[in-house]
Parts: sequence; structure tokens; C-alpha cells
Amino acid sequence: MSENKGKEVAIPVPWGTVAAQSWGDGQGEKWLLIHGWLDNSNSFHYLAPLLSQRGDTVIAIDLPGSGHSSWLPQGLMYHDLEFLGAIHRVIKYLKWVEFGLIGHSLGGGLALTYAATFPEQVTHLIMLDITYLPVRPLTPPQFQLRIRQAIESIELAEAKFGTGNGKVYKTKEDVRDRMMQPPVYLRDEGVLETYTPESADILLERGLKEVEGGFVLRRDIRLVLPSIHHIDWNDQREQAKEIKCPHLIIEASKGPKSKFAHSMYDIYRLNPKFKQVDIEGLHHVHLNQHQTVNKVIMDFLDECDRNKKAKL
Repeated sequence: MSENKGKEVAIPVPWGTVAAQSWGDGQGEKWLLIHGWLDNSNSFHYLAPLLSQRGDTVIAIDLPGSGHSSWLPQGLMYHDLEFLGAIHRVIKYLKWVEFGLIGHSLGGGLALTYAATFPEQVTHLIMLDITYLPVRPLTPPQFQLRIRQAIESIELAEAKFGTGNGKVYKTKEDVRDRMMQPPVYLRDEGVLETYTPESADILLERGLKEVEGGFVLRRDIRLVLPSIHHIDWNDQREQAKEIKCPHLIIEASKGPKSKFAHSMYDIYRLNPKFKQVDIEGLHHVHLNQHQTVNKVIMDFLDECDRNKKAKL
């Protein structure tokens, strides 16, 4: 796996650093890659080097609390929308004026919201098995219940784990076996698997830390708690109207589904530069079937380049 690793980057932020991997020499088009919930920048183990082979510059970040990035200070909650502030800090640090965004799952939703909020910066938007910014799993939609569970759950987590990562696993294989079991919310939707063993190992290479007695996941346990707020559905639809750049969504046949997610397509199709591609596969299709997904992405970018040259 080491041959696909990028150069380690540490981007300073007020609470520590946002860790990232970089590929390329600073030339060509620029790409920021954003992983999904509880994953890390190794999510783009196959795609990032391929983009750099085009002559492009690629940065894949670990979101705060994930991978090698700093955790938020104790006592604070993680709000997915606030990841956008961290992404903006990264962009300002890199001094990028224009760039493309690629995100998987939660990362795709964050890329969408960023592109709608800062449209002058984003040249391309590619979303992998997501069509909107999702609600964090196990977050109740009801206002009072959501607030109560978010507040009580962080208190329980602090009492149980203190400032630790959570459960200690005796072996790496134990962690992988746990990863291969989808959480209850996915099983209730009929999703019985998301990773292959090879994909799980790729993510664990960056997401695992050895401690006394075994191994722990590097991610902050607070990331699994209910979120105290989420973006309103009407706001989601409004932001979809703001996407004018070339926009690709790749949807996996066996990934999580929802009626709301598919309702977004009618809005996206108003953009003549929008394309949707369905692929047979699991939610982490970009890792499990990377050759198929990467070909779709490269073909899309080639088509964008041809369209751009035709207008010059």
C-alpha cells in the first residue's frame, strides 16, 4: 500500500492541525479530496495518485477528529457543518484560488455545500455515493429530542471514555472484523456490507494506533455521537440550485438510499454540466471497485476538457 501514499502535510488551525496527504508538484489543476464519516484520507488511496498522473495537484485531508488530524478540544461537540470552516481554512492556507472538489459520502455532502457557498472557487464537483449533505447517523430529526440526545450522549461518552479513543482491540484483525459489520442503522436499511477486507485494511493503515494492550481507532469517539443540528431540507434543495460547474455523481447500487436523496436529481439536472452514473457495488465502491469508478471519473474529466477547449 505504501507506493500509493502521498506526502504528509500538516495544516495549522487554532485547535492543532488538519493532516493531509499530497500528490503532484503544485502544477496543473488542483483537487481537494474529502473522505466520508469515520474514514480518513486513505479513502482516496487509488484515485489521488491517478489524478496526479494527469499532472494535477491533489490534497486529501483527514477531517478534524479523523485520521492524523487533531481532535477538537475536550468539552466540545462535532458539528458536521462546521467541518466546512476547517475546509475553508485549508484552502486559505494552500492559497488556492480555483480547485475541484471530490468527496465520498459525508465528504461528498460537504463538497456540495462548499461548492454552493463558494461557487467562484470550485471548478468541478464530484460526489461519490451521496447526493446531499447527510444527517449524521443516529441523529433524531425531532428538534427537542435531537438536542437532548446530543447533550446527554457527550456527557455519557466523557464519563465512559474520558479523553480516550474508545475500545481497545487485541489485534488488527479484530478491528477489521468489527469494521466489516455495518452499524445497525445501515442493516435496518438492508445494507449488509460496505467494505471488502482489502478496503478496510487500506483505511485502517491510517486509522489505527497501537496502544498498551492492543489497538485503538484514531478517530475521536465524539464523531459517532448524535449531532445537535443538521442542514434544513429546504436549504439543501436551494443549495443544489447553486451548482453551475461540471458536476458528477456516482451512485453505488448497494449503498444507503433515501427518498430525499433521489429527489435532488431533478434539481441537479437543471445544470447542463451534470452527469449521473450508477455502478453495481457497495457504498465504498471507490475503494472496492476503484478501476471502474476511476475510469468514470477520468472519462468525465476528459469530457470536461474537450468541452472547455471547444468553447475557446
